[in-house]
Parts: sequence; structure tokens; C-alpha cells
Amino acid sequence: MNSLADFGADLRFTGRLFRKNPGFSLIAILSIALGIGASSAIFSLVYAVLLDPYPYKDADRIVAPTYADKHTPGGPQARLARMFYTIPDFLEIEQDSKTLEGAFLADTRTLIATGGIPEQVHALAFSPNSFEFMGVPAMLGRTFTHADIPAPQTPPRLVVLRYLFWQRHFNGDREVIGKQFELDHQPYTIIGVLPPRFTWNDADVYLPLAMLADYSRPISTMMRIKPGVKLEGASAELQTMTEHFRKRSPNSYPKGDFRFRVQPLNGYLLGKFQGVLVILLVAVGFLLLIACGNVSILLLARASARRKEIGVRVSLGAARHRIVRQLLTESVLLSVVGGALGVALAYIGVPLVVALMPEYSVPKEAAIQVNGPVVLFSFLVAVITGILFGMAPALQLVKTDVRESIQETGRSFSGSARSGATRSALIVGEVALTLVLLAGASIAIRGLLALTSADPGFTPANVLTAEVNLPAHSWNNWAARSAHMNRILSRIQSTPGIVAASGAIAAAPPYMGITGDFEIPGRASEGADQKMAIGLIAGDYFNTLRVPLLRGRMFSDSDAMRARRVGVINEAMARRYWPAGSPIGVKIRIPILDFKGSPDVVKPPDAAEPIEIVGMVADIRNQGLTQPAQPAIYVPWSVLSPPGMLFMVRATGDPNRLINPVREAVRAEDPDQPVGNVMTLEERLRFETAYPRFSTTLFALFAAVALLLSVSGLYSVVSYAVTRRTQEFGIRMALGARIPDVLRIVVGAIMRLMIIGIALGLVCTFMMTRVIATYVTGWNPKDPLAFVMVIAALLGAALAASVAPARRALSIQPISALRHD
Repeated sequence: MNSLADFGADLRFTGRLFRKNPGFSLIAILSIALGIGASSAIFSLVYAVLLDPYPYKDADRIVAPTYADKHTPGGPQARLARMFYTIPDFLEIEQDSKTLEGAFLADTRTLIATGGIPEQVHALAFSPNSFEFMGVPAMLGRTFTHADIPAPQTPPRLVVLRYLFWQRHFNGDREVIGKQFELDHQPYTIIGVLPPRFTWNDADVYLPLAMLADYSRPISTMMRIKPGVKLEGASAELQTMTEHFRKRSPNSYPKGDFRFRVQPLNGYLLGKFQGVLVILLVAVGFLLLIACGNVSILLLARASARRKEIGVRVSLGAARHRIVRQLLTESVLLSVVGGALGVALAYIGVPLVVALMPEYSVPKEAAIQVNGPVVLFSFLVAVITGILFGMAPALQLVKTDVRESIQETGRSFSGSARSGATRSALIVGEVALTLVLLAGASIAIRGLLALTSADPGFTPANVLTAEVNLPAHSWNNWAARSAHMNRILSRIQSTPGIVAASGAIAAAPPYMGITGDFEIPGRASEGADQKMAIGLIAGDYFNTLRVPLLRGRMFSDSDAMRARRVGVINEAMARRYWPAGSPIGVKIRIPILDFKGSPDVVKPPDAAEPIEIVGMVADIRNQGLTQPAQPAIYVPWSVLSPPGMLFMVRATGDPNRLINPVREAVRAEDPDQPVGNVMTLEERLRFETAYPRFSTTLFALFAAVALLLSVSGLYSVVSYAVTRRTQEFGIRMALGARIPDVLRIVVGAIMRLMIIGIALGLVCTFMMTRVIATYVTGWNPKDPLAFVMVIAALLGAALAASVAPARRALSIQPISALRHD
């Protein structure tokens, strides 16, 4: 009871101190609120994305099978490709694997909701065990099971709806179970609606997959390793099994030597963004440390002013541990109040952070919000930081000599050498951490500017893009599909306001989605390095993108209609393989164009013939804006015709005005054909800069807050030091010192601390840059201008923080300064 009464007395005394010094209390609380608010917002993101992202059963053991060429370096930057398995091989893995607990198949499809206004639907065909694997029951109705899909028969037409699609397409009708839903003109029975967090692969609907004994078509596979099994063990077993499958079905698996690697689900989906989140958490930790240092400086200054008070209390018999507890109560209460305000700021900040995040950067299942664990984290951080920044002033005060503290007057310099050293160390630490954040922000900003100003090799302005995906099992005859797609393109080309129109398959800049080997007759292959990007194009592709022809000719509509085996290469291809000669007229073989993996992809009769190079165009960035153009070839889309195409049109003005005319042109050819993902090419390119823009914005925000806190800390130190030395400065001025002389003393002392802090910050920055460069696009730690700007900003802020309080104190007349107490 005595302890509880003492604690209540401490709280009341602390409240009186806060009311007595509202300015001090407000600055301390705001400093902590900024630090904890930013920490809580980022921790909300990290908790939802890294710690608890999925509603699925044992999600931490779900893995994705991937592989890379054995000669490809490993590490976070390794380029890994997905390994797909045929249905018979998948069943063999399920039966024989010693390291896996289970696996499921998911086949991506694009369907069309018919029977009303046509709508493009993203569908996944799941193997019968998929929902059991996930361990998530339906919110309404049920999901399908093995009993619904009697292998190897064709499964019944059943469909399970994603929650958002149910809300959008069926207005959340709870009576939808058992009703018919038409997809690609076929009736499907709705048997269930999934809960809101089930969004696997961002599909709209989930269908049963026909488990046919087909060795020619690999399908996306996900697996779950057994408890206690290491990733390396599962990778080794699957490497052996996959090599065995390749001997049986060589066209379904990678050629050459490959290194198998299973990746945890979250690591596979997040990629480098996982590292970005960790870096941001570290950065916000630095910001919290700066806030704590700021409050410690304020408490140290107030502690020096309270030395006489504490000395009197000790001399009257107060126990030193009791005084320490009372002082820690003050600091912890400050921190808890600041933490409560910080949580309120986090509630505001989390939606803003989510709005900044790139689309598809984190799993759709992640529920990013300020929840119970986040509030608990904030409370613990508040208490721990309150103890940390309150301990030094408390210990300093109780170790003070009682006689010295009672006899102390305002003529002493600044309390004690110990408190001065502590304040100096805190200032150095704040400056070092602030420099790290400022340098990070400066480098990130300059990297983003370089990325956005990079020449992509084409002109994206005034270009509109739109996707057309044909219904499954439609136009499966090559001649019919070619004629149908060419009629759509012709209608689009004849639309008023369009300068040029084209189509692309795996050639939407700045990426080309197909990479394959090729052979040059009469020349030895360069092995694994002899690869190129392959784009399937239609119409006036190069004129739409404003890419100049450098040599030879473009292929014509006649070439496309007849599926002539002609191609146009880029400069990078010519430089590498024909540095001294002309590639025009050379014929090359591209095995991947003899694709046999899907019945939905149709080919002309002479698909095995070589491709003749008829022209060369300027380079277009085809591996993203950050990478130079790789060797590439463009061939007529009719050489290999998947059931979908990205149409691109160049407008005379604002391309958004063409959205409805393009849709009408497509529907004029087929009233049931929807048009999806309509956006400008500039909007598509913004996805390329979305990740660095997100990290740069947060880095810049944290750095700005850190600079503000550091400047306020410097201002507090200088103000306190100048106030304590007013009498000294009065004596100096009475003896003939001028104001500039005294200013040099004040500024010189703080600048010495700044130089030490800047040096320490530079060392820390250079130590961290290699790790950061692995995850943050455009990070260039060798950018001298970024560091010059940061150092100049810090020194300028320190100068402003030093001069203002010094000039205010020195404006007092020397005689008044001599009387100062």
C-alpha cells in the first residue's frame, strides 16, 4: 500500500511539474509522439506483411519451387524462375516426397462473364485438395473437394467466389449459393463464397481443375514442407525428382544445368520489398533514438536546474532510490503520454503509408492496421524509452554532492562535467543518426530522379493501352484467330483521333516477357549466355512507340497475315552478335517459338521454320527502366498466337478520350468481348517507379522529422548553455570582447560536436550502403553531391540553432549580465 501511495504521490508531483513547465512538457511529448507514431505506423506494416500476412494453414511452411541457372550468382539479387509441374509429376511428388507435407496446383485463366454485360474475370483452376491445403473454410456455402472431382474425368462446372468479386458482381447477395453463373457462355453452379482475406493470386473465382494425365503442360505448384524440414533438404530432394521428370518430359522442364531452390511463400511474393520493409523499420528506429536523445537532452538540462532542489531533499532525509523512482516516473509518464499521442498519429499515418505502397507490393491477404499487437508494441516502446532517456538524468542527480548542489548558484557553468559530457555524447549521436537518415533520403531522391529521367528508348506520352483476352476454347483455329484479331486491330486503327495502333504479346514496354535460346546457322553457340528477349507484335508497333528504324525494313501487315517467319532485331542484338557485319538476311532458329505447352496457343503450319532478320530498330529498354536494353527480336504475333493481346494506340491529344471509342471498336467486332486494364502507357511506367517512390517518400519524411528533432535538440543545448554562461559572457564583454567573439565561442563549441557527429554518421552510412543497395532501386552510395547537400544542410541547421539563442542572450547589457543569477 505504501508503494502504491508513493506512486500516486509521484504522479501528482509530476503533474504539478508539467503544469509549471508546459513548454518543456509539450516539446518532450511531441518529440516522443513523433518517434513512436512513426515507429507504430511502420511496425503495423511490418507486422501485417512479415509476421502475420496470411490466413492460410501453416503459412510459414508454404514454399514456392523455383530455380536458376547453375552459373547465376545467388543471394537476394539472384533471378529465380518458377518451376511448374505436369499433373502426373505433381501426383508423384505428393506420393513419394519425404520432405513435403502436401502440394496443390493452380492454373491461371482469363474468362469472360457472359449472360449480361461482358466482364473480364480472373480465374484460378485449383486441384481438388487446394482448399483443404489452405485450411480456410468458405464464408458462405462450401468449397469443392476430391469428391467433386473424380479424376481423371472432366470436373463438374462448380465455382467458388472471392469475397470482393461477390460484393462487386452480385452486390453481396447471400442467396447466391446454388445459382447459375455464366462464364465463357457455359453455366457454372456457385457453391461458396470465400472470406475477405482469402485472395490467392488475386483471382475473382476459383474452379476445379481437371486432373488429366497430361505430361505436356506444366502448371503452377505450391508446396508445404514438413515440420522440422530445412529448405535445403526439400530443395535437394526436389532437384533430384525434377531431373528425373525432365528425362521423361524434356519439353516441360528447364534445359541445361539448374539449381533448385524452394522459397518461403512470403519471401517469394515480396522479393526485395521484404528487405525494404526491414530497412524502413531500422530507419524509423533511428528516428525513435533521435527523439529519445532529444528528450534526454531536455531532461539533463532540467536536471541541472534542479540540482539544488534534489540536494535539499536528500539533506532532509529523502532516500536516493526514492528520488530515482520519482524522476523515472516523470520520464515514463512523459513517454507514455507521448506514446498515446503517437498511437493516435499512427491511426492517421497507416492509411497514408498504405496509399503510398505500390500495388501488388504486399500480399492482398495482409490486414494492415493499428491492432492489438501494434498498440502493445507502442506501449512497451513508450515505457522502455521512458526508462532509457530518464535514467541518465536521474542517476546524475542522485550522485550529486549534497553540499555542492545546495551551494550552487547561477554563476556555475552548466551543472557538472558529467552532465556536459552526456549532453555532448547525445548531440553527437543525434547528428550521426540524422546524417544517416538524411543521406539515405538524399541518395534515394537522386536515384528516383535519375530513374524517372532515364530515356526508355520510346515516347510514352499520348499512348493508351488496353487488354483483350479471348474466351477459353474460342478461335482455336490459327486462320480464324488471325483474321479475328486483325479485324479488331483494323477497327481500332480506323477510330478517329488515333495516329497509330498496334498490338503486343510479351512486348509491353519497358519489359519483354519471353526469353529464349536461339541458334545462328554456321556459328557455334555461346551456351547459356546466348539468349534474347522475344516480342510478338502486330500493326504499327514501332510507329506507335516512336522507335526509329535504323536498317532494313519493318514487317508488313501482309507478313503478319501470312505468318511469314521474319523478324526485326534491336541494336543491342546487332552489337553483340554482328559487331562488324550486317544482320540483314541472316536466318536464326528460335526453339521457343515451336511452343507446345497449351492448346489455347495456336501456330501456323510452318512453325518450325527459321526466322529471317529483315530490319534493325533502336534499342527500347526491355528489362525495366533501371537496366540497359538486352538483345531482342520482334516477330509477327501470328507466328505464335496466344488468346490475348495488349493493344496500344497513339492519340492526337489526351489518350484517355479514346477509352470508350476503343471499347466500342472491339465490341463492334464481338459484342461479348470485354476490354480490360485500360490505362495510359505513362501510368504503366509509373508502376516501374512505384517501389523507389514509396521508399524515397518515407526516407525523406523520416529524415525531415529527424532534422527537426536534431535542430530542436541543438537549440535546447545552446539555449541552456548560453543561459548558464550569461555571467561569463558579461565579464568577457566588460573586458572588451565583442559579440562576434562570443558567438565564435558558442558556435565553435557546437560545431566541434557537429564535425564529430558528421564523421561518425558518414562511417555508419558507408557501412550500411552495400546492404541498402541490394534492396532499394537506384541507390548510388558513390554520389558525392548527395553527401555534400546533406552535410551542408546539417551545418546550416546547426548554425541557425546556435546563433539565434546566443544573439538573444548577448543582447543583454554587460552590467545586467554581471548581475545574472
